[in-house]
Amino acid sequence: MLQDLRFALRTLLRSPLFTTVAVLSLALGVGANTAIFSLLNQVLFRSLPVRDAERIVLFDFKGVSEGSAHADSSATPFSYPMYREFRDGNQAFDGLIARSYANVTAVTHDQPERVQAELISGNFFEVLGVTPGLGRIIGSSDDVTPGGHPVIVISYGYWQRRFSGERAALNQTIRINGLPMTIVGVTPESFRSMVSGQTPDLYMSMAMKAAASPLEKKDPLTDRTSRWMAVFGRLKPGMSREQAQASMGPLYRSSLEADLAAMPEAPPRFRTKSLTNRLVLQPAAQGINQLEQQWKKPLIAVMAMVGLVLLIACANVANLLISRASARRREIAIRIAIGASRMILVRQLLVESLLLSVAGGVMGLGVSYWISQLLIRLIPGDELGGWLTATLDWRLLVFALTLSVISGLLFGIVPALSATRSGHNVAPALKEQGGSVSRGQIRLRQFLVVSQLALSLVLLVAAALFARSFANLLKLDPGFRPEKLLTFGVNPGLSGYKTPETLALLSRVQERLGAMPGVTSVAASQLLPLSNSNMTSNVTVEGYTATEDEDTDAHNNLISAGYFSTLGVPMINGREFTTADNEAGPRVAIVNEAFVRRFFKDGRAIGRHMKQGGAKTKPDIEIVGVVRDSKNNSLREKTTPFFYFPYLQIKRNVGISFVVRTKGNETAAASSVRNAMHEMDANLPLENLGWMTTRIEDSVFLDRLIALLASAFGVLATILAGVGLYGVIAYLTLRRTSEIGIRMALGATQGNILWLVMKEVSLLIAGGLAVGIPCMLLASRLIESELFGIHANDPLMLFSAALVLSSIALLAGYIPARRAMRIEPLQALRNE
Repeated sequence: MLQDLRFALRTLLRSPLFTTVAVLSLALGVGANTAIFSLLNQVLFRSLPVRDAERIVLFDFKGVSEGSAHADSSATPFSYPMYREFRDGNQAFDGLIARSYANVTAVTHDQPERVQAELISGNFFEVLGVTPGLGRIIGSSDDVTPGGHPVIVISYGYWQRRFSGERAALNQTIRINGLPMTIVGVTPESFRSMVSGQTPDLYMSMAMKAAASPLEKKDPLTDRTSRWMAVFGRLKPGMSREQAQASMGPLYRSSLEADLAAMPEAPPRFRTKSLTNRLVLQPAAQGINQLEQQWKKPLIAVMAMVGLVLLIACANVANLLISRASARRREIAIRIAIGASRMILVRQLLVESLLLSVAGGVMGLGVSYWISQLLIRLIPGDELGGWLTATLDWRLLVFALTLSVISGLLFGIVPALSATRSGHNVAPALKEQGGSVSRGQIRLRQFLVVSQLALSLVLLVAAALFARSFANLLKLDPGFRPEKLLTFGVNPGLSGYKTPETLALLSRVQERLGAMPGVTSVAASQLLPLSNSNMTSNVTVEGYTATEDEDTDAHNNLISAGYFSTLGVPMINGREFTTADNEAGPRVAIVNEAFVRRFFKDGRAIGRHMKQGGAKTKPDIEIVGVVRDSKNNSLREKTTPFFYFPYLQIKRNVGISFVVRTKGNETAAASSVRNAMHEMDANLPLENLGWMTTRIEDSVFLDRLIALLASAFGVLATILAGVGLYGVIAYLTLRRTSEIGIRMALGATQGNILWLVMKEVSLLIAGGLAVGIPCMLLASRLIESELFGIHANDPLMLFSAALVLSSIALLAGYIPARRAMRIEPLQALRNE
């Protein structure tokens, strides 16, 4: 084998052009596959950097629920009393932990900012086996007395950003929602959160929940009807999930009964259903994997696409090897004549193929790193929280090596067998010139070209579909005018404002910003459009009788006067809110068209009444307006019933998001708004100051990324297929040089010669389309769910892709055909 390696290396070095083209083709294919696998590996398979992650489980339940639920992830939230009962009464776990979140105002070095805090149980780090990067971690002794443990651990990223990574950060005091708290430690760089995609800035114990969420009316540490925390457990050694789940059943039942006892108003039917709830333990080695929910399907689709690119690259290299084998036919025949067996020759040729593939794989790692870096830069930073990186690890090395070896065998075995097939008939091979080739090799090369064209068609159609889907999203009318719309948020309650002071601030901001040059109108809401967040509540509507199990939930929002005119959302009927719609006036609401379609069959909503909650009391909120449907959570969402209440009538101290309609210079407008807010209250941090158009672009970043990747891979595949077709036609044309000379000597025109060659090209294209169209129809099932506003089997996209591919293939075939037209008959006849 060592001798074979030395010989293969010398042989490849003697053909630098062939070797370079083959290695580059493979590097692109292997590199693209490794880059996408890198993201897929991090999203789907990477475990948390904790001790024995495979023993971590997430608590969930199946059934009905009542009370309020608050969560920042897809995990089912539990109440603190239920968590405490699970923690103290179980026999199946080495420890139970809980976590939640809170957006808080942190004042560091006299600079206020909104940061994300992670509320954790005192045993959180201990159970996970996470050691501090600096100082100490929060322990069980920091989670005993409610409000009595003003200590925090900051994340590695926050430590670097706000304290420049200095050790002096320890024991410093920062104010969290106005409360002085001491930094006692820094988390290790590797640990971020139990929720993928999130990177909290600081950690504080559950005992400090009131400090983190000062606006809550009830005590979440004692309220059984408030579910707000995710619960995890570490299984004891030898304990399976099923065993632990069964052992927790009685404990969960007793906690459910205690919950129902705390809800005397719950109807009997709900009580009966609740007691049938079932506790479920989910694997959580990756924590709460929110990245998987968002990225899994698109990444699998892209992985399939880059796999096709690699197959096309392999087909190209196989074509190159067949061409090279035809030039080495005499060499192979001589080696057979002097005693070499076919097995030895096949082994030798496979070693050459594997050397090419390994070289392509090594170069592909560099290509992979570059592509990964590029992809991560294209993704808004807030979407990842530092969870995805371009770092190479052992899984990527194994993947790249395995892929390289498989590719080497894939493109090497058939050419090797084909090149040594003449072993039983050496004499003709010794007499033939180096350029001769068997009919079987010609058919093999034609088959490879047809395969390349078919795969390229699949990729081109996919690229066209994703690009069209992305264009549909960009052209979609969100229901409002996003141009020149500046947005930002504040949360006065976290800076010490009481409810009346918050409402007064709302009025002051509207008045101050509305009077600024370049500002045409100002309004506010609790939630901004396209913020990927929503509020829902069941409703009771006058004149509408819901069935017993009917879902009457509707989305809702709190808004100020002038909100719809500022956004540019037209009123269909009735009026907007005014400053007269305050606490002293009658309660009013505005609903959207979907709400009217759902609850008012006659289409008349103005003057009718509604209310939040069940039907125990009479609806007393008058509907005074109907507004056009608009996008609220995301561009992809389906239109749902929506209602709006005026800010001034709600006695809740909630965050405020302002929308400012501007004209003129955008940079100057943003700077003026920032300065004006700082003058009104320098201790009130602004959140996410930016333009609505940017928010829309960021909301479709994944669609943009997939469309970009699909287009790039489609173009690459088409180029590779065109090069492969050109190589085959050029070779076949060269092989028929004498035939062409004879035809021209007998009177054939240049047009006849052109048709002779282009007929071969047309047959290959027809074969590629005949194979590619059914393959595309099958592949469409994979990407259908990722498209917007277009079907995967759209005939226009299929026709357009086929036309583009055919045009490029015809161009690739025309170049050698044109060369054949210019052959001189006498020179051609002397070719033999």
